[in-house]
Amino acid sequence: MTSPLAIVSSSLPLLAAALFLGQELRAGNDPLHRLGGSPGALLPTHSSASPAAALPPCTTTVVAEVVALDQVLVWNKFGSRDPYGMMYALKRDVVRQGSGNPNNTTLEPGLVQLRSDLRPRPLVLRVNQGECLEVRLTNLLDPTQFGGGTPATRTASFHVNGMPYTSIADDGANVGANASSLATPGQTKVYTFYGDRQGTYCVNSMGAIAGGEGDGGSTAHGLFGAVIVEPPNSTWLHSSTGLPMRVNNQIVSADDKAIIHGFADPSDGAEVTPEGAFREFVWIFHDEAKTVHANPRIETEFWLHSTRDAFGVNYGISGIGQILLDALCHPDCRYEEAFLTSWANGDPALLPHFRDDPANVWHSYLGDNVKVRHLHAGPSETHVFHLHAHQWLYTGDDNRSTYLDSQAVGPGAAFNCEISYAGSGNRNLSVGDAIFHCHLYPHFAQGMWGLWRTHDVFENGTRTLPDGTPIPRIAPIPGRALPPLPSADLPGYPFFVPGRAGQWPVAGYPGNFKPGHLPPQAPLDLANDGGLPRHIIVEGPTQGGLLDKAFVPNTLTS
Repeated sequence: MTSPLAIVSSSLPLLAAALFLGQELRAGNDPLHRLGGSPGALLPTHSSASPAAALPPCTTTVVAEVVALDQVLVWNKFGSRDPYGMMYALKRDVVRQGSGNPNNTTLEPGLVQLRSDLRPRPLVLRVNQGECLEVRLTNLLDPTQFGGGTPATRTASFHVNGMPYTSIADDGANVGANASSLATPGQTKVYTFYGDRQGTYCVNSMGAIAGGEGDGGSTAHGLFGAVIVEPPNSTWLHSSTGLPMRVNNQIVSADDKAIIHGFADPSDGAEVTPEGAFREFVWIFHDEAKTVHANPRIETEFWLHSTRDAFGVNYGISGIGQILLDALCHPDCRYEEAFLTSWANGDPALLPHFRDDPANVWHSYLGDNVKVRHLHAGPSETHVFHLHAHQWLYTGDDNRSTYLDSQAVGPGAAFNCEISYAGSGNRNLSVGDAIFHCHLYPHFAQGMWGLWRTHDVFENGTRTLPDGTPIPRIAPIPGRALPPLPSADLPGYPFFVPGRAGQWPVAGYPGNFKPGHLPPQAPLDLANDGGLPRHIIVEGPTQGGLLDKAFVPNTLTS
């Protein structure tokens, strides 16, 4: 008789479950019997045929050549970073340290790095429903622990919460009496998962699941990612280039944004949920970041410690501490809106030398159908994901479901947000920035936020923002009309706002970024003022790099 747990869900080996199963098996007890399994049934080994027999046949197997590597993770333009960072990446995107050759195949543990033209982002793999995903993971972590902040355990795996796999060897863990499916440095392990249900699944390594910063092991240092199960027969396109992300059933791009199209999409019965091709954003919250700050005052002074860079989205962190110390040196930049405006401080988690991915900003065109895949990699706190100016149904195919703009998420969990009505820009068709963040304010202030930017004109990758930050190319969704080209009468967001932006690179400023000013507020917020001139602050005194609260604006322009 086959145990009902024969098709093993990889959501089982959370730490508590792993400890429970290990203790029971070592004691000679039968934990599966207690959980409803048949007496004597053990978790199947790699040789067991039961899981494979129970799973429907894979229509196709999609292959991802993946590596785990040590990588310094720089959070923002101020130089905050995790020098002991770790990440997953496609093997094709990794080179030998010191080599600019993207075709270098001499990859050795501890001697590799991400290609210099790619901003580090969590790995996002995709597979269509009904297909199998074969992950060939090579552990390229340094075999020896370096520094005091990196896990001493150097084994790694590719563990997916919630996806069925073909045998226990695909679990990527070392639990109880089962054979270890962890990869030692230099070793390659193959894990196969079945795309049973559309949705979002969190990935982490079970090699070093505890210890270190926040007791988060390798997860706290960045060794996490996601698997997305897309609709059957989908085609995935890169959100910027429009090129296929899968070629001959090999994954060639694992970006955190994509265009999904080419699938049959019958109405789900929910009138507020758009159908058809969509733009996909994958937003991964992560906490307990191991951060070294460029300005040590953030760690040593009590009033600044709660504003440090500790909570992130997709390896980008934009805490307000550095802004409080060094960037808000204009007297009009005060209070909460000053910390969050790109006009004064640049975009969140800005690294402007990555032209195709310079900041924690995700781009779409007005009216795009958008699905947000939200995950919490962990390892510690529960968060509340909150998105401004857009909503979704808790159950996307049911009109009776709760209408949300906030949803709680715990470590290892994930959910989907099918943005309602017109998608990007919502029912009002509003262009501009919609902020998203953790609604627990200390987490927000310590960097857990980003922007969704809705554009009203076509962006081909050649323009820059007023502060000089590149605007990435945004490929249109197939089947939708091309957005209008920018012109003098329709310059596009944000060029119709008469703000005074910061500038980079400017020597002598933290992050080489000279801060700007708060933009004017409605109704005096358009460059074409219709004959109604307004005052805009363009200069003013500073006091030691901090706000001069006694300043009365006296340098104005109309």
